[in-house]
Amino acid sequence: MILKVNLKRKVRNILLKRNNRHRLSGRIIMFFLLLCFSSPILDAAEQNIPLAVVNGDTVFSHDMDDLMIRTHSNVDMSTQTDFDYTNLFNKFVNDLLILQQAYSLGMDENEHLQVYMDSKRKDVARRLYLSQNFKPDLNIPEQEIKDFFEENLKRYQFRTISVNTLEEAEKIYALLQEGHPFDSLVQVYSLDHRKMKNGLHLITFKMNMDQQMLNLGETLEVGEVSKPYLGQKYYTLSKLEKRLGADPEKYETYKKNIIDRLTEELRMRKWNEFVINLDAKYQVKVDTSVVEDIIADRAIVLQLEFRQGTNRPVMYIDDRSYITDKDLRNEMSKTIMNAGTTPFEQILNSSLNLEKEKLLAMHEALQNGYYDSTRIVDWYYNTLDSILIENYLKEMIVANIKFNHEEFQEYYDANKEKFRNNDKFLLKSMHLMEESDADAAYEALLDGAQYNYILEKYSAKEIEKGEQFTDIQGYPKDVIEILNELNTGDYTKPYNTGNGFVILHILEKKPGDYKTIEEMDLQIREYMFQKKFNELLNNHLSLLKEKSDIAYFDDNIESYFKNEL
Repeated sequence: MILKVNLKRKVRNILLKRNNRHRLSGRIIMFFLLLCFSSPILDAAEQNIPLAVVNGDTVFSHDMDDLMIRTHSNVDMSTQTDFDYTNLFNKFVNDLLILQQAYSLGMDENEHLQVYMDSKRKDVARRLYLSQNFKPDLNIPEQEIKDFFEENLKRYQFRTISVNTLEEAEKIYALLQEGHPFDSLVQVYSLDHRKMKNGLHLITFKMNMDQQMLNLGETLEVGEVSKPYLGQKYYTLSKLEKRLGADPEKYETYKKNIIDRLTEELRMRKWNEFVINLDAKYQVKVDTSVVEDIIADRAIVLQLEFRQGTNRPVMYIDDRSYITDKDLRNEMSKTIMNAGTTPFEQILNSSLNLEKEKLLAMHEALQNGYYDSTRIVDWYYNTLDSILIENYLKEMIVANIKFNHEEFQEYYDANKEKFRNNDKFLLKSMHLMEESDADAAYEALLDGAQYNYILEKYSAKEIEKGEQFTDIQGYPKDVIEILNELNTGDYTKPYNTGNGFVILHILEKKPGDYKTIEEMDLQIREYMFQKKFNELLNNHLSLLKEKSDIAYFDDNIESYFKNEL
């Protein structure tokens, strides 16, 4: 029997009933106790009822609740109102069979897996601890926002002359002291691209200026020229053109950005205080020999080999709380990708500090029992089960998938039409500015009017003249779909380009060439892999089921999935 279920409604009701359970108060506990004693059979959706027993392991309705919720977010909206739950339920049973086999083979006892899962469990415990214990007050007072605006959105504008040597700059400075016009000297001597605007820079906010230019902006008088100094590339003379306060009319425009900036700065201050308190509480030790080994590998820092590392602790608090050589190397690798020319030692120190912060928070989480909390234990076993299923399938199914050229060629020959390039078109097209003209032209063409006559009558511009076959992939998606449905001699309806309307005339349409088997190798390989995977998995599951004891509670299953109210 195949039952259909409105998945969206089912998930909504599961969540509502969970919320209702969480809202139960002490005043009505007695009511529910009385109800339980007086009514032996509760609603199927409220009870945790058995749906199946697989080799002694029971599949309960709450297990399916969790699976329903996870599945809901991945199911296409169009199928949520008529969802066939049978495959989902069968998959749950199949996964349970695979999981039982994985445990019976001792796959959960794999040392590398245990180390990996322990590390991940500690990290998830750390994250949960921080989410519940690091909740700083990040409210920014209005006056602080205004003060920041008025100070940091002051505006400065300069003109500059840039040259290669200090001698040239001093010569120009002397000419300026003699009264030579700044603009004239810019045109004669300056090397940078602002020469075209007489050396004029855009107006710049204080908070966006480097310290060198900010010092000039605050010490020069308006109209005064600085003495020569070495800028980023050239020896430069700067003339202060404008020094303005913040524009009050722009306060609301920049307010959100200011709040975001101040909030992040406050969050970082609070975080630093939080870390300092933990650092004072626990003693973090560093194994300098591990650090020295990392430094010795600086020459390969951009290579995959650098990231591999070892499980030796590089910093630790005790035998449970530590950061490994591999952890630190991975953090450094992530940083290096965006570090540009930052020195290796700076990246190392920054990564050590970040990993130390993680270590302190993780140790505090362990000290406060988060590692063994219900949420973390649930996460641990759900994740472990998923990994065991994946590893089992890799070893028992994927490892047995073999390909051969004859299979590829047979599939390619049988499905050659799937591997054809896009149709090719010989097109003419006319462009009309007015929609009314475009509609009238299209109707006339459908009535048999000559293309050239319409072109002249409406003073249309001919874009394509039908001189060569073209690939239509550059056209809008909806136009491509229309062209693929039309035939030689047909016209497209006018489509809006945003700058007028275009009508396409198909002079000739011919099928595209076939792609070679070499071009389609990856697509064929993916298809063949999935096909063989499904076949091997189905055969494997059939063998497991033959040796298994599986009982389904059909009435409970039907009651669970039909109960949507």
